[in-house]
Amino acid sequence: MDVLEINGLRVRSEVGFSPHERGKPQELTITMHLRTSIKKAGESDCVEDTMNLKTITKDVLFHVENKKYNLIEAVATDVARICVVRHGVRSVKITVYKPNSLRFSDGSSVTIERCLEDFEWNEVHISIGSNIEPQMNLPLALSMLREQMGIVKLSGAFRTTPVGFTDQEDFINMAAIVKTKLDPAGLKQVLLRVENKLGRVRISDNKNAPRTIDLDISFWGNMECEYKLNDGCAVKTWFIPEPDACKHSHVIIPLADVTPDFVHPTARKPLKSIAMEVSGNQDFRSVFPVTQIFSSNGAHTSGMEDGLILADKVKYMQDGICKKPSNDELHLNEFVHCAKSPVALVTGAARRLGACIATQLHEIGYNVLVHYNTSVTDATKLVQQLNSVRRDSARKIQANLANDSQKTSQTVIEESLKAWGRLDILVNNASQFYPTEAGKVIQQAWRELLETNLTSPFFLSQAAFPNLKATGGCIINLLDIHADRPLEKHSVYCISKAGLSMCTMALAKDFAPFVRVNGISPGAILWPEHISEKSSGSKMTEILEKIPLNRKGESSDIAEAVKFLASSAEYITGQIIRVDGGRSLNQ
Repeated sequence: MDVLEINGLRVRSEVGFSPHERGKPQELTITMHLRTSIKKAGESDCVEDTMNLKTITKDVLFHVENKKYNLIEAVATDVARICVVRHGVRSVKITVYKPNSLRFSDGSSVTIERCLEDFEWNEVHISIGSNIEPQMNLPLALSMLREQMGIVKLSGAFRTTPVGFTDQEDFINMAAIVKTKLDPAGLKQVLLRVENKLGRVRISDNKNAPRTIDLDISFWGNMECEYKLNDGCAVKTWFIPEPDACKHSHVIIPLADVTPDFVHPTARKPLKSIAMEVSGNQDFRSVFPVTQIFSSNGAHTSGMEDGLILADKVKYMQDGICKKPSNDELHLNEFVHCAKSPVALVTGAARRLGACIATQLHEIGYNVLVHYNTSVTDATKLVQQLNSVRRDSARKIQANLANDSQKTSQTVIEESLKAWGRLDILVNNASQFYPTEAGKVIQQAWRELLETNLTSPFFLSQAAFPNLKATGGCIINLLDIHADRPLEKHSVYCISKAGLSMCTMALAKDFAPFVRVNGISPGAILWPEHISEKSSGSKMTEILEKIPLNRKGESSDIAEAVKFLASSAEYITGQIIRVDGGRSLNQ
């Protein structure tokens, strides 16, 4: 790794908590060692290929100058965050020297080393509005934001009357929760760049003027603070929470729609309560009509989180040509690097069929989440194997899907989103299979088989739906040919798979047109682990004789069907594909 150095940077700030330090700015000296790759710049000798140290220095000076700190450790952390999160430096070593420390010493210093993983994710509420071609500009803004950060949740799109009832078009207002490692000033810079790229013009004497897009930070968790930015002409101060968030219905209602129970940091009330008070309506969501915004493929959005589909479907329009934003148009954080690859969650993926599906999806470019219950060794080995092929492209998630499946499913999806901030495919592969002879079935077996084979796929699909909708993703359920024709002494298993068959069709209808839901019904692929070929050779031979293709299937046959439904079947939903070598023809 190459190292760039910035030595002797001097800033004046008030740092200290003792009486003789308070109210007395002093000159700090900052040294920065930036670890990054300058190979391309060294070979090309082009300014565009190197890191802009002048910009980094200006950002550090502006952010730290005249700011109040208790500790120089906080100064060093702020500087490190600017270098790593805002400017994409791989890692940094920061030294801050303070000349006036304790009365009995000449000075003090601190040295820290930081990389991107050292900084926590922040969940931030953003207010979004437009009344100049909102049908075009809102989708474009969402698309640009998704190139910069993770969009966790999105409100409905509310058509609102302009403030002051001026003679202009109605606004469409929304709210989003985003996930970022940037600091407030860094995030505001990103929002301002998006506004500028979409032609936002700020009129100093009319803050309620029409606009192509308006993006504001409303809440930063429970934090209360102010931050400053220099737009090249003047220094402007912003506040968190956004002061207007409590005053105007068009701001608070979308925020309350996206997180009704979030407690306002200064008002100390849930957003839904504030929305009711400001709007004078208990049903605050009905105050403004929820409008439909059309994406490039004709799909529309109108309710909670529906707008997420826009961010992945709509591209920039330049000279009449659809073009996705290039990565260098705006500074990227970690989410952007990871979110380029689609993400697949495969349940029961540690071994056997699930491992094959996960591996083949990985081969065609998916980042893979390997779910397992007890097979931790196999899951770890598979994840390591996939990551050796492509760095940070596989992670594992542990969960017992037979235990409180609704809550567990929600947790699994939440953990999945923490990996790369998106989800494109859910493969419900996890399954339990063992005999349950009618007349001798106990409730534990009934519950275990139904929870694993039917209930958890349903609740996983339900929990994943908003995020799959955001990416235009799909759900693939693994069934069994015995969902149609029962297998002797396996009544509960067959019932569970028959239920999953109907679940596939029902969800396909309910989730359309946003998410496709299909199923695969394997035939003789892998013999159950508790059955040996030696002890059951005659039974296996009998099964093979009923297969027109005259052979047992392979795990790869199922994985190929999964790949087809995932990537080449955009007009197929609600279907169950039998991959059984033709065995069902003889039943």
